[in-house]
Amino acid sequence: MKEGWKEYRLYDLAKVTMGLSPKGDSYNNSNIGIGLLNGPTEFGDTFPDCTLYTTDPKRICKKGDLIFCVRGSTTGRMNWADKPYALGRGVCSIRGKDDLTTKFLKHLLTNNLPALLQITGGGTFPNLRKEDINGFKFEAPSSYKKIAAILSAYDDLIENNLRRIKLLEEKAQITYEEWFVRMKFPGHESTPINEETGLPEGWRNLTLGDFLTLNYGKALKAGERIPGPFKVYGSSGEVGTHNKALIEGPGVIVGRKGNVGSVFWEPKDFYPIDTVYYVSSDVSLYFCYYNLKGQRFINNDAAVPGLNRSSAYLHKSFLPSKSILEKFDLVVEDLFDLSENYKKQNQLLKEARDILLPRLMTGMIDVDQLDLSAFENGDGDKMLMAAEPEGSYSIKKKNDEVINQN
Repeated sequence: MKEGWKEYRLYDLAKVTMGLSPKGDSYNNSNIGIGLLNGPTEFGDTFPDCTLYTTDPKRICKKGDLIFCVRGSTTGRMNWADKPYALGRGVCSIRGKDDLTTKFLKHLLTNNLPALLQITGGGTFPNLRKEDINGFKFEAPSSYKKIAAILSAYDDLIENNLRRIKLLEEKAQITYEEWFVRMKFPGHESTPINEETGLPEGWRNLTLGDFLTLNYGKALKAGERIPGPFKVYGSSGEVGTHNKALIEGPGVIVGRKGNVGSVFWEPKDFYPIDTVYYVSSDVSLYFCYYNLKGQRFINNDAAVPGLNRSSAYLHKSFLPSKSILEKFDLVVEDLFDLSENYKKQNQLLKEARDILLPRLMTGMIDVDQLDLSAFENGDGDKMLMAAEPEGSYSIKKKNDEVINQN
């Protein structure tokens, strides 16, 4: 064992609370009681997004706890508790002796998940018990909190960018609603209303089929997908990647079977499978995207549930004037581009963090020799130089280039 390191069991540093399902008649979707977590279905990028609530919680986690999936093929998936939640039987909470200890354990479990799963036999549907998690053995330096401080600095930057992305998405949505729902588009005060159509002059009452086409995706079974740079879209969103694209981006995808009427935006080339349509149009794709998000699509065919294209085309809409659509594109394109840059930045931050993770956890980088002032002050350049496995600082430089493009 390395000097300054010791062997721990997880229970030396944390308390584990296993979930327990509430009574079925206590469930509701009306925000009554406390949010219920049963597994990764309720997980978000960082924090849960609950749709199910219970008035009869059996086990409750606290804000700041690590929520860890313990059953089935998603064992090991994690989220942070941003407030108390009821824990169902598919999850547990892990609470370290303090905040940095909890963060350290999150990264420790990420790096050692295969070893933890081996305790259950490593099967397709593992089932981790409390004693499995509590008794998990690992080696760490006495200064393990320094590891947590370093890695959590990356997590904090990523989370800040996620908040920025959400704000940009909200701003784009609000712009659409302001211009085309409340009709407060630029120059609306001086634009006359056409008495025949009831719309501003130059706008037209149409149906969806008058200005956009829903094209069928192409079948591509999961076993036929070769991992690559192009996202594969189904009606639930991204369902994998492929080494070839079917459609040149940007594009709008609409759920045809399964999650009927779901709408997604993809800025790059992509592959839509046969459970979705992809949109082509001579007018603004940004306008099409938000217009489709506002439509209420339903299953049209009882025999083969799904979104019938001919029925979708009959949905009523309107088309703004060309000049207004051009102005809308200019505003929203800037917001989308900035959001995409933050996503690229997050990818680079994750790559830098993932380079450091195994090296810190195995002692390849001696944390006692690092200057942590950069991490405490949030100085991105110094953070990466301080921890500098080869390649890290170059990732930060690429990162800056991405942001400076905007």
